[in-house]
Amino acid sequence: ALQERGHDIVVSTVDPDLFGGERRVNGIVHSLSAAEDLALWARQIAELASGVDVILGYYASLGGAAGVYASSICGVPAVVALRGNDIDREGLDPTRLPIVRQAVTEAAAVTAVSSQMAQTAERLFLREVGFVSNSVDTTQFVANPDGAAALRRKLELDERPVLGLFGEFKAKRGLDRLAAWGDALQDFQLLLFGNVRPAVREFVPATARVVPALYGTELCAAYTLCDAVLQPSH
Repeated sequence: ALQERGHDIVVSTVDPDLFGGERRVNGIVHSLSAAEDLALWARQIAELASGVDVILGYYASLGGAAGVYASSICGVPAVVALRGNDIDREGLDPTRLPIVRQAVTEAAAVTAVSSQMAQTAERLFLREVGFVSNSVDTTQFVANPDGAAALRRKLELDERPVLGLFGEFKAKRGLDRLAAWGDALQDFQLLLFGNVRPAVREFVPATARVVPALYGTELCAAYTLCDAVLQPSH
């Protein structure tokens, strides 16, 4: 969307195959402390920031903190975009709070993904926080019946109705609440599209299938495949 409005974008992101504190060098994974990891990433961002007007960091405790750190190195203002885990989990975790607080208080500007989060952050950190909502491109996020049929064949599904869950499954996503459905789930094909954190794997129903996260037209196909989508949550 930014590119469509004429902006040039440089993206720096962590390797999704690595856990926090790990760094891949010549194919070998090395373990780093959180501080070392953050400092390394910040230096890389600062190197990329030559000629850049603004650094935008997503998640205060990850990209936001690295962006603010990079800002102090290269002098480019940093904006921190607060996301779901920053306030309701990481922002209130004593081990994460100093990182989040520093990122939020030292950023040139701060945004939040919900109005409630913006209000909470303003009370916590005593600074203005803007509300910028999530959005969906409805020209791309559309039904994909052909893709759904192909996905049904690929997953070898039968004719029972399909219930789908989407996203990253962690404790607050409420997988444990599926147990209340009991035997009723046996009447459906339950598909979890995304990644299941180790701490909640025990709550994945025995009859459920976990499908690695899908993107683009395949994600549209997955939603089209489902007869209903479940969103259990705490």
